[in-house]
Amino acid sequence: ANVYGRFIVPILSVQMDFYLRVFVRVYTSKAEIKKSAAKMGLVVQSTGCDSFYIQPLAKEVNNVHKCPSVDVPSVCPETGEAMRIAGPIWTKPIHNPEFVKCLLDMFKGDEKSNDSLNFDPNKLGAAKIVKGILVAVSEEVPDVPLHYCLPSLSKILRCSVPPMAKVHGALMNAGYKVSQVHW
Repeated sequence: ANVYGRFIVPILSVQMDFYLRVFVRVYTSKAEIKKSAAKMGLVVQSTGCDSFYIQPLAKEVNNVHKCPSVDVPSVCPETGEAMRIAGPIWTKPIHNPEFVKCLLDMFKGDEKSNDSLNFDPNKLGAAKIVKGILVAVSEEVPDVPLHYCLPSLSKILRCSVPPMAKVHGALMNAGYKVSQVHW
C-alpha cells in the first residue's frame, strides 16, 4: 500500500478454523505512510521457553521516525538459551473497538442502519458463531500484539495446567491486563 501512497488500518482480524481474515480500511496520506514502520516490529523469542520481546522497527520522536536501539537481550534471561528473530509483525491494535461494537449492535437490533442496509445478521446461517467471535474479539486486550499459551507455560514450569479463571484472577489482582484470544 505504501508504494501507492496508501496505508491501512485494521478494523477486524479473526482466525476461524483454518484461515485468518483481516478486514482493513485503506486511506491515502503521504504523511501517514512515514509512520508505517513505527507500527511494526520484530519478535525476538527464546529457544528455551515462550518468553519473547518486541523490537520496534521505528520509533516516533517529536514527529521524526528513527531506528531505535536494540532493546532485547541476546540470550534469554530465564533459561540462558539463544534468542531467535521472526517478523516483521503488526504491533498496533488489530481491531477497531467502535467497529466491533457496531457489528454487535446489529445483532441486538439496536443499529439504526439495519433498516437502510436491509440486513438482519441473525438470519445468517452461522449467526451464533459470528456473534460469539465478535463478543470474544470485543473482550480482547487491544494493545497487546501476541499472547502466551497456558499449557506451554505449564510444560516449561513442569506443572499441571491450572484453571484459566484462576490464572486470569491472579494476573488481574497483580495489576496486569488479561484477556483470552478469540480462537
